[in-house]
Amino acid sequence: MACDVKVAKDLLKEALLNIYEKRELEHILKYYFQDKFPTKTLLSDLDEYVLFEDINLLKNHTPLQYVVGKAYFYDRFFKVNKYTLIPRPETEELVELVMKNCIEEDLKIVDIGTGSGCIPVILASKGKFSKVTGIDISEQALEVARENALESKVLADFVNADILDESSWSLLSEYNCIVSNPPYISMDEKASMLRNVLDHEPHLALFVEDPMIFYKKIAQIMEANGNIKYVFTELNPIFAEEVQKLFIPFLSNVEIVKDMQGKDRFMMGKR
Repeated sequence: MACDVKVAKDLLKEALLNIYEKRELEHILKYYFQDKFPTKTLLSDLDEYVLFEDINLLKNHTPLQYVVGKAYFYDRFFKVNKYTLIPRPETEELVELVMKNCIEEDLKIVDIGTGSGCIPVILASKGKFSKVTGIDISEQALEVARENALESKVLADFVNADILDESSWSLLSEYNCIVSNPPYISMDEKASMLRNVLDHEPHLALFVEDPMIFYKKIAQIMEANGNIKYVFTELNPIFAEEVQKLFIPFLSNVEIVKDMQGKDRFMMGKR
């Protein structure tokens, strides 16, 4: 028997009432029904089954973006799943830094730890760069990234590689700009993470034993590759000064940039 959408919204609201704050709950209700049942006033039996399955996921703190299978970033939706991080607003700021500071059209950009591919896709669609590539250790994440590039109709390459393995660095020889939002949350910070992040987002893309390891490797790549003109990274504010010091020998202008919340969130520099 068909279920009225208004009744369905009440069911979802009742199920999540004690789990989410009012503002977040209102967002879930609006976003979920716009995505799942945008034109329906009555839900079929199959629709109801989907609704109750999704209610169980949301009650278990599964992020809304994983429930609907996509997240909004910059100016479009990107496919996401359990193998990819949900893109954050701070990373939009990282993209803006690249766009504002890299005006040479011959730049070849590599995004290290690309995940859903949101950074390469936006740079390839908005910039005039000669090549944009995303690298990730997770082939499952790269499958999502390639789908996102295809959906946006952009030319971006995606390569499976472990950047911590020096034998993979030969892949980077043609690039002259590195962008990266690497794992930078220390294991000690796990206890303070929200359940929706800790229980559902990929730990491989979040946590690292040494929060400086990826920055150290990028610095070593710069030392080995004199072609690299620019570096842009997102970072943990706790280690901002340490990251800055690491790149001073290789970059003439090493700047720590604050995010919208006023936190030291990005490092950018030019050789």
